[in-house]
Amino acid sequence: MAKPIKIWSGSEWVEVATAIPNLSGYATDSSVASAISAHESDTTNVHGISDTSVLATESYVNSAISNHESDTTNVHGISDTSALATNSSVSATIENEQLLYIVGAL
Repeated sequence: MAKPIKIWSGSEWVEVATAIPNLSGYATDSSVASAISAHESDTTNVHGISDTSVLATESYVNSAISNHESDTTNVHGISDTSALATNSSVSATIENEQLLYIVGAL
């Protein structure tokens, strides 16, 4: 029969079998991997968010903003914003009308 292996504990020689704690209450690699996987796929009550599956991604938000910026129909109650006159076009029209009025009065 083989002699038990002993290690120095700092004050005495102790058998390895008694020096190593009982590991029966510790998690195994597979149980840790399983718990991490479950946490990664969980979408409910994560960090105070009731359902993370309905959160908008950055690409979704960027796309929605871009679509909104380029949309010219039914924006803020205006049926077609592309038909709105800009300040410069209104100013040019007023100037042209004033010139026509002056020329017509001569």
